[in-house]
Amino acid sequence: MRWLWVLLPLAVLASCAPARWEDHAYVVMDGGRGPVGVRAEVVAEQPERELGLMHRASLGEQQGMLFVFDQPQVVGFWMKNMLIPLDMLFIDEDRRIVQIAEDVQPCTAEPCEVTYSRDEVLYVLEVSAGFVDRWTLSPGSRVLLSS
Repeated sequence: MRWLWVLLPLAVLASCAPARWEDHAYVVMDGGRGPVGVRAEVVAEQPERELGLMHRASLGEQQGMLFVFDQPQVVGFWMKNMLIPLDMLFIDEDRRIVQIAEDVQPCTAEPCEVTYSRDEVLYVLEVSAGFVDRWTLSPGSRVLLSS
């Protein structure tokens, strides 16, 4: 019975915690050819963000990785240990694409170049190189996220 008094407050505190991201999210963007969806792995913790898509030999046409940050900030990405080129979409807290880096190539020599966001962002979506061009995505496009 005494354990109930210990567990009950913990259960109440846990129910008040902010919702955590699932392992995957569906990201829908408004492109020039109409809406396009991407099934993305979600990485919201620092160790997973550092690993990102390193050592991946391929990425499906409508697959990607969504990096989620705790608060809006200027972020930098490098392509160390990457095997494939990527398009990077920088997304602000209003869920609009504010910047796009296309066809970012894997790093072949140290020091690796870093691609920075010009503005503070809350999310970065990495997809296969050429995705942005195929779907005619551009800054200002709205982004819908669901887990």
